[in-house]
Amino acid sequence: MSILPLCTLLASAGLLADPDVVTERVVGPEIPGKYKHPAAITELDNGDLYLVYYGGSGEYTDDSTLHEMRRRKGDAKWSAPRPITPRPKSPEGNPVVWQAPDGVVWLFSVVRPGATWSTSRVLVRVSRDGAKTWEEPRPLTTEDGTMVRGKPIVLAGGDYLLPI
Repeated sequence: MSILPLCTLLASAGLLADPDVVTERVVGPEIPGKYKHPAAITELDNGDLYLVYYGGSGEYTDDSTLHEMRRRKGDAKWSAPRPITPRPKSPEGNPVVWQAPDGVVWLFSVVRPGATWSTSRVLVRVSRDGAKTWEEPRPLTTEDGTMVRGKPIVLAGGDYLLPI
């Protein structure tokens, strides 16, 4: 489906004109760095909005890394972006951030040890203090070509299911 029919579909459904839908550009040319790519956002238990994106001088460059921004509950402005640490040795992208029912914040991403995303593997790191600090990233998959883009869901038995 192209973007035009999708916009037409949304407009015909009345979603683009809905006064309850708020749009806001958070990251643009005013933020240093040539390349900024898929953002992930979650609302933390304390009401803060927490956003993660990846950026660098290009999509396939060695300086590609994750950056975080936060809008504290009640604030109108986002914090300046800062790199997430600790970071893996290889370029990183495609973040997915999610706070589990137990309060742990999970950050999934894709690390690219080779020249293209076909070598990608999924990493995971967790934060136990509301995304203020992160544990070392560790591999979640070891098979080349695995990627993540969606948040986990909690199954009826309490297990987490992450689409890869």
